[in-house]
Amino acid sequence: MEPVTLAIGGASYYVATKFVDQFISQEGYGWFRKQLFPKQRYVDRLYQLIEETASEFEVEYPTDSGKVPFYQSQPLFDVLNEYILFKEFPDKAEVVNKFSDYPSVLPPTQKQLERFYAILALKINECETLKKLHIEETYKEKIFDINEELIQIKLILRSIDEKLTFHLNDDWLNEKNRQAIADLGGRYTPELNLKLEIAKIFEGLGRTQNFSELFYSHIDGFLIKGNKLCTCDEISSQLSVISKSLTEIITLYQAIDFSKLTKIPTDEFCKSIASCNNAVAESESVLWKLREEAKAAGESNDYSDKYSSILRELRDFDYECNKLSTFLNSITVKLSNNPFLLLEGEAGIGKSHLLADVVETRIKTGSPSLFLLGQQLTSDESPWVQIFKRLQVDTTSDDFLEKLNLYAQKNNKRILIFIDAINEGNGNKFWDDNINSFVEEIKRFDWLGLIMSVRSTYKNITISDENVSRIDFETHEHIGFKNIELKAVNLFYDN
Repeated sequence: MEPVTLAIGGASYYVATKFVDQFISQEGYGWFRKQLFPKQRYVDRLYQLIEETASEFEVEYPTDSGKVPFYQSQPLFDVLNEYILFKEFPDKAEVVNKFSDYPSVLPPTQKQLERFYAILALKINECETLKKLHIEETYKEKIFDINEELIQIKLILRSIDEKLTFHLNDDWLNEKNRQAIADLGGRYTPELNLKLEIAKIFEGLGRTQNFSELFYSHIDGFLIKGNKLCTCDEISSQLSVISKSLTEIITLYQAIDFSKLTKIPTDEFCKSIASCNNAVAESESVLWKLREEAKAAGESNDYSDKYSSILRELRDFDYECNKLSTFLNSITVKLSNNPFLLLEGEAGIGKSHLLADVVETRIKTGSPSLFLLGQQLTSDESPWVQIFKRLQVDTTSDDFLEKLNLYAQKNNKRILIFIDAINEGNGNKFWDDNINSFVEEIKRFDWLGLIMSVRSTYKNITISDENVSRIDFETHEHIGFKNIELKAVNLFYDN
């Protein structure tokens, strides 16, 4: 069935009229009040606001596909408004079926729906003429309620789109990854694998369950030590500050939904931790002064006094404060919020082995990834053209990335794109001219992350420091087996 599409003005006017009619009906106006109600003035003003909303929305979300935006399809726009804006709305199934009936209409994402109706609701609620039509924020709950079904529909439509000649699933991704790993040859020898500390940063990148547990362990250790502090009248005000900060930390932690990529508020965490550090320092200063005064008065000795226990507890808590602060400022947590990593290291240090091992681990844990090799990007063509040739798919970067993003969102697992050794192949010639647009395209999609590795001696040739800074890469150096040489040697001879 083809969509009944109108020029945006036609759809807007139809919906404005329907909206006002339903408002009058819900208000229970009698015949006389209906006759006196300035319906046409309401309809005209609402029509104008819907037009303004659509125009503003198109600036933020321009349509570059051949499909029709949802607000230009009268049947879809009509049922969406009934479901999202009115107290009595159709079943969710009816809304979803409407999208299934009209495959030529581009289904919106949850973010797009929320943005469209946020603009419209604000305009209506601020309008003197339409303030009686006040829209409550419950519309967000209704949008969230249908989001999962819209994702499924969008994936189905993408699968049958002629532009995409492959069916995205774990099997397809894993097959491409294993082909790339095989092409590494001797650079990856899994039997000589030694788990390194650096592997933890990829848990943050992927927002994995391991990262969630690691985060919890740091918060838990901090709270345990904080709650163990004994009551001490001499430092009651400082202990009150610590208690307040512990509550703030708990509130911040409980607000994080690790599976939904909620941003971790590191600045707020660190502010509360700093309050604890200051309170500990003040407490120790007060207690040491009292201790010295007691000694001078002959009331205590060097080995035992009434402040020893609380001073020890304060010292232990201060250690946990510093430990949590260090973790929150670590590359692991930074990458959980900004999943874009440039990994550098000297030749032969094990960058390719590390990335291949991380990809293999993610395959085993059901975490989707895409592994690409810089050595295979050998032409002067743009990165995406070369990548799609290697993957043997006929698509565009926007369609490809959107499909990856939808798949990641559907599975509640961030997809990581790995590109190993970007200085190899023809990378020194094309990456610096293309890196900004390449990364910015990926950054448009919340559920995608990017890891690129580069040999240190070629870093400034392949990507300039200016571009690294501009695209806000997190950078990290891989040092291989440094500091664990003995373990590495033993592993080598054992195999």
